[in-house]
Amino acid sequence: QLRRDRMRIIAYFLAQERMEELLTFAEVFPNPQLRNETRQQVNNFTQFERQVNFTCPPTGLNADYNNLTLINVTVFWNASGRQRQFSLLSMVANFSN
Repeated sequence: QLRRDRMRIIAYFLAQERMEELLTFAEVFPNPQLRNETRQQVNNFTQFERQVNFTCPPTGLNADYNNLTLINVTVFWNASGRQRQFSLLSMVANFSN
């Protein structure tokens, strides 16, 4: 139980860390230089993988909302023989458009 909780806390930290890095670009969304990041191992955390997806405009919204970008950071890890994952979502808007 302790190890499982520790792994979950690390996953939350890794998702939050990447989201904060991405939100520093929030003033320039939509930003064509930011691309989806394929699932890959996190540096210095070999038991974790991370993936980032940008959706603009978010699914289900029409083109009137093209100033919105949905950011989804997902962290994956294995615990007790099962794959686990945690997703952190944030919506950013560019009102200068």
